Amino acid sequence: MTVKINGKSRFVLGDNFTDVKSVLDAGNITLEPEDSVTPSLTTKVDESTVISISRADTQPRPRRP
Repeated sequence: MTVKINGKSRFVLGDNFTDVKSVLDAGNITLEPEDSVTPSLTTKVDESTVISISRADTQPRPRRP
C-alpha cells in the first residue's frame, strides 16, 4: 500500500488491510491533530488506494527573543 507523506512515498506491506487506519497502524504511522489525511481514516482500501498525509508543520518555529 502506498502512503505519501508531504509528497514522499512510503510503502506499507501487508494484505489484511480493511481501512485507511489499519494501513497507518501497520506502518506505525502516527498522525498529529493538525495533519490531514485523504481519504478519511474509515475509508475502505484496496490494492490501488493511495493514502496522502499532509503534515501541518514540519519545520520548527523560531524562538522569539
